[in-house]
Amino acid sequence: MSTGSRQKRDRIPAKNKKVYRWKKKVRNSPLVKEKDRRELKKIFVLLWFTALVGGMLLLLVWQRFRPVFTNYEIQQLDTKKKALLEKQRKLCCYKEQLRTLERIETSARSDLRMKLAEPSQVVYVKLKKAAENRDGTGKLIASLNR
Repeated sequence: MSTGSRQKRDRIPAKNKKVYRWKKKVRNSPLVKEKDRRELKKIFVLLWFTALVGGMLLLLVWQRFRPVFTNYEIQQLDTKKKALLEKQRKLCCYKEQLRTLERIETSARSDLRMKLAEPSQVVYVKLKKAAENRDGTGKLIASLNR
């Protein structure tokens, strides 16, 4: 008899024999994988190199776009300056319109119901320097002449 046929015979159970199978439970939960220092070092070097390249790319992009943003700001400020100068010009014109004597006179007559003063109602004011007065403050002092 050959050994191959014998192994087959042993594997096939006889009809009268009972075959029991035990399943052994393997618990791998208490097992901990050992940290490989070389792999950690490789990962750290790779992450450091990636961060360095990413930082350099970010710096390059920032340097390229910074002048563009600065030009946008300059254009906005120029537009704002032109608008403010135009507003200043309009306000100066409006101020000069308000200062005209004709407008003041018509406004006084119509809105405030004032009348022209008669020559006897006019009072002239003379200004004297404080050096002529005894207080010596240098202020101008008004005196009325009637």
